[in-house]
Amino acid sequence: AIAAAAGHFELLIGYTKDDAAPFVAMDPRVARLDRVPVLGRLAVRAGTKAITKQAFSGPAERLAQAWRTYGGRVGTYRFDWTPADAPLGSCHCMELPFLLGSPQVWADAPMLGPQRSIDHHIATEMRTRWAQFAHHGVESLPGPALRFG
Repeated sequence: AIAAAAGHFELLIGYTKDDAAPFVAMDPRVARLDRVPVLGRLAVRAGTKAITKQAFSGPAERLAQAWRTYGGRVGTYRFDWTPADAPLGSCHCMELPFLLGSPQVWADAPMLGPQRSIDHHIATEMRTRWAQFAHHGVESLPGPALRFG
C-alpha cells in the first residue's frame, strides 16, 4: 500500500518529544513509582522515553523512511516545547493548541500546565510551516526534519 501511494501524495509526519507521557501516567503502577523520590521520577522519564520511541517516534520514522524508499516525498517534525510546571512535558497532542483554534479554546487543557498558555512565536512558525506544506509541499519547508520548541 505504501509503494502504491508514495508517488501520489506528500506527507508531513511527526510526534512530540514526550508523546507517551499521558499513557504512562495513567498506569497505576507508574503512579506508585512516581512517588519514589528521584529514582522513581527518573524511571518514569526513562519509561516515557522508551514507550515514545516504541509507539510514536519509531513508527513515524519508519513510515517516513518507507515512504522515501518507494519514491515518496515526506517531511518530518518533532515538537519539543514544554509548558512551565506541566507534569506531562511535551505530551501527546501538545502541538494541537499551536495549530488549531485560539488560546481561549485551549484555556482548560491541563496538558498546558497551570499557566494554560502557549508560545505564540512557535504557534506562528508552526502554522506557517503547515500552510507552506499544504500549499506547496515538502520542497517549501526549510528542511526535511523540523523541530519546534
